[in-house]
Amino acid sequence: MSPPAGGDHAGDRTASRRAAARGALNRLDEPTAGRVVFHGRDVRALDPCQLRRRVAMVFQTPVVLPGTVRANLAYGLDDPGEEALVQALVDVGLPGEALQRDAHTLSTGEAQRMTIARALVREPEVLLADEPTGALDRDASAGIEALIGRLCVERGLTVAFVTHDLAQAERMAQRAVLLSRGRIVAADTPAEVAASWPGVIT
Repeated sequence: MSPPAGGDHAGDRTASRRAAARGALNRLDEPTAGRVVFHGRDVRALDPCQLRRRVAMVFQTPVVLPGTVRANLAYGLDDPGEEALVQALVDVGLPGEALQRDAHTLSTGEAQRMTIARALVREPEVLLADEPTGALDRDASAGIEALIGRLCVERGLTVAFVTHDLAQAERMAQRAVLLSRGRIVAADTPAEVAASWPGVIT
């Protein structure tokens, strides 16, 4: 996979196989067959930690670590620098002062923004977003959708966005990939994928 700059790509069908396919992109799961290629190289030949900085991940339920927001953003990094941490928060719509907050005092929507900021600090090329609005209310979901769209434009970030919601895919994605039983069965614009598989996507 050589990611195009600044685009959203959405896809989903079978949860367990979807998770395996998603995890194979940054080696959270190792592929049992076939190959996953990133910039011309099999991902199994790449150092997992380095790969995960280039291909970051945000989960449906925000992963909040103990401690402050600062500790969450800087986790696993030697010295990201104050400016980078503040900028990541500002980029996701949180104030820089939030660095000092206990991360567990954040609302679910704020926590999801923080997890996106944690990914941004690592300056990834690709963001894997596994139903990042699934645990959020309508207003918070709309905010995350707008945020991801803006990051694609402003940072040239490629986002692989997993969703069960066709309307969401049509709002956000330039390209949709439909998985069925672990295989890609359609790849086109969201409207074309929906038209070619009527009744399958809801």
